[in-house]
Amino acid sequence: LADTASGMASKFSELKGAEKRLKKLKESAEGYSELRESARKLREETDRSELVKLKKQFQNSPQLQKVDGEILSWSKRSERIKRIVLQARPDVITFQEMDHVQQFLQDKDFSARYTCMVDVAKAYKPPTYTGHKGGSPHDDLSPDKYFHHLLASRAAFAPKSYSNAYLFRSKRDAKAPGTHSTHTTHSIDTIDDDGCVIFWKKDTFKPVELGFLGIPSDTEKSEAVVALTLQHLKTDTMLNVLTAHLPSGDEHSKELERLAVLNN
Repeated sequence: LADTASGMASKFSELKGAEKRLKKLKESAEGYSELRESARKLREETDRSELVKLKKQFQNSPQLQKVDGEILSWSKRSERIKRIVLQARPDVITFQEMDHVQQFLQDKDFSARYTCMVDVAKAYKPPTYTGHKGGSPHDDLSPDKYFHHLLASRAAFAPKSYSNAYLFRSKRDAKAPGTHSTHTTHSIDTIDDDGCVIFWKKDTFKPVELGFLGIPSDTEKSEAVVALTLQHLKTDTMLNVLTAHLPSGDEHSKELERLAVLNN
């Protein structure tokens, strides 16, 4: 409340917007330096906020560590997700911001019922990166190779290239992009970009056709809509399934942005 009354909340919003725009711009782009300086000043201002003070005050709190370990940890969350899905037994599942596709495919209980692989003889493997800042033409998900990789994977999964999820997890494992040229550890081998995926019951449907629709981007980052046709094994009925992750936000401008994506 104190941050809202002082106008600090709006500063956080401005900083978030500036940082988001910075990620979309190349360093050589016009206005990049000015925007970076603006973000730096906003960061200095928000560091003095009551929210940040509270964060620093409780950063070593045993209660927060308990929440992190028992509620927010991925091992606990993934088990809850799996339990809910296996109890509900849906015929088709779509996930957004999924960055653990390989884990679900290798899970004995989940994979016994569900798959996202169009070609069952093919094993899913996360894309590889060289770690060069700004991307490299040798990356599996570079702009020129993005759709080739999606189609070659034979998975109903469209990861975002150079995603924050990959960066966060690789840094967390002390293997940030740029510190290695090949994936040599188990943790790196299983790190995926987050994206959209379609799973289906293996004993109910068979995949007929898989495709991807590109979402317009003016940066080196790519993402796509997953489009899948399934055939019901008993009735031969065809089912078309699409999943996408549209821009979030309650503002009117965000709604216009979502409509623009759909219109394109």
